[in-house]
Amino acid sequence: MIPSVVPLNICYSRQTHEVMMGGNDGYVAISSDVAQKPKQFTRLMLAGIIVNGEAREERGEILKLKSDENNFTLQLTDLPFADHPSAVYAYRLEGSDHDWHYLNSGNIDITYNGLSYGDYHLTVHAVDGEGKIAAEVYSLDISVLPPWYLSLWCKLFYITALIVFVAWLVSWYFLRKELADAQKQKAEVLEQVQMRMDFFNRLTEDLKAAVAHHSFDEVTALMVRYLNVKIPDVSSSVATGLSASPVSEPESSSSEPVPARSESSEEEKKTVDVSELDGADKRLLEEINEAIEKHMIDSDFNVSMLQDVIGIGGKQLYRKMKAITGRTPVEYIREMRMKRAAELLSQGKFSVSEVMYTVGFSNSSYFSKCFSKEYGMTPTEYMKVKR
Repeated sequence: MIPSVVPLNICYSRQTHEVMMGGNDGYVAISSDVAQKPKQFTRLMLAGIIVNGEAREERGEILKLKSDENNFTLQLTDLPFADHPSAVYAYRLEGSDHDWHYLNSGNIDITYNGLSYGDYHLTVHAVDGEGKIAAEVYSLDISVLPPWYLSLWCKLFYITALIVFVAWLVSWYFLRKELADAQKQKAEVLEQVQMRMDFFNRLTEDLKAAVAHHSFDEVTALMVRYLNVKIPDVSSSVATGLSASPVSEPESSSSEPVPARSESSEEEKKTVDVSELDGADKRLLEEINEAIEKHMIDSDFNVSMLQDVIGIGGKQLYRKMKAITGRTPVEYIREMRMKRAAELLSQGKFSVSEVMYTVGFSNSSYFSKCFSKEYGMTPTEYMKVKR
């Protein structure tokens, strides 16, 4: 507007396409082409980057920052000239901002502090004379990397570890359940074994008492009561000195001999003659045998527990056992278990699983392997031969 002209009226000329404003002292003509021409906004340029208070020389379409470099300032410039009017700008960081932030051309610095990791897109627009967002004058992609413990590889590791842990937890649960079932089965089998052993012990004692009194009628009554069998009428008297052998070991219907161990000569060499031992070694061997017999049913009984029971060191126990028996403590414990197993199997009163639990084994395949190594046949084959 010209200060000397105070417009009193405005008109438009179709011939010249001008807008004329007139007053007392003159008029002003403005071309309509100038009025309709859209305002051109200058593109902004990135002049500098300050990250955590330090300048950084970085140019490109994307700005990549580490997780601890999330405090930064972008210094923009519109390269103003003397005849270039000042402009107003608005910016927004997509992914962080919901509203527009305004700044003027005198200070085009954009600052963000504590930005979370992720991908962002910064856009800067000019603001027209009506205060509306106009053309875009600058844009930049910004990527803040996650911390190392949230990186892709770490997340894959976490997922893998979680899967492994869940698999281990499920496996542990079923293993515990299997062990609990095995312990329950073992307890039931051992209870049945104990009941059978008590039964035969009572029968043996009653028969011995009856024979001691030379009472054939009492023996017959006992056999009918315990065994539920018919006793034929016999006139011969019952011989004295009756033992538990006829009751606990029925007469075999087969004449097939029991195979000897695979290394009979070595077994004879290993046999310990207690009478040939001196007093100290004899007492030690008796203590060892008593401890093993007492803990025969305990599957956890081992050399360390044997040391604690008899109160002797590991090296000394090893030397003494090798000198007295020719076997290591582990071999001697296993041999005594196998001897007890063979004794119970030969009686024909117990199943293989019952014998296995009675002599302190929990794994049937390992029990069969140890028994076969000792006697040259499986427990089942041994029972068949004995029958």
